[in-house]
Amino acid sequence: MSKLAINCAISSLGTIGGDRLGALMRHRFVRRLALEIMTEVVAVARAEGIALEKVSGTFDLDWLALTEAERGGRGSAQLMSKHAMLLAVGTRYRKLRSSMLHAIERGREPAVDFLNGEIVQRGRRHGVEVPVNAACQQLVHAIAQGERRSSVETVRELARGFGLTG
Repeated sequence: MSKLAINCAISSLGTIGGDRLGALMRHRFVRRLALEIMTEVVAVARAEGIALEKVSGTFDLDWLALTEAERGGRGSAQLMSKHAMLLAVGTRYRKLRSSMLHAIERGREPAVDFLNGEIVQRGRRHGVEVPVNAACQQLVHAIAQGERRSSVETVRELARGFGLTG
């Protein structure tokens, strides 16, 4: 479930943003959406009684999940550390491009239902709200159907819809 959380954030935001990971992670609102996506996945995992393993031995999703205070908009040193970690990931994997976006460009169906859609389904089953994952799933489908366009501005609109831009 740990890898699922990371893929939900990176693949969907990469598809919606239409750019490489490094360029996208420079934007605070993209990092905040990634944190929200992963926080929702952690909430679903906890509801299912799944213990999350560290990814690559260091990426601790239990620590990375936002607290209620952090979600409420109050900044903290810990929140800054979480953003810094995502900046580091963006720097390390700066050339990474979403495989879902690549699939869409080739006329294939994106795997969003197996990523964010899986979290939406499990969230419903356990009564856990996962609005950011649901919105990402819908937006990726809209991009695949040619109804929306992949761009940083599209990610910004998504963040605005959740009050996540400053």
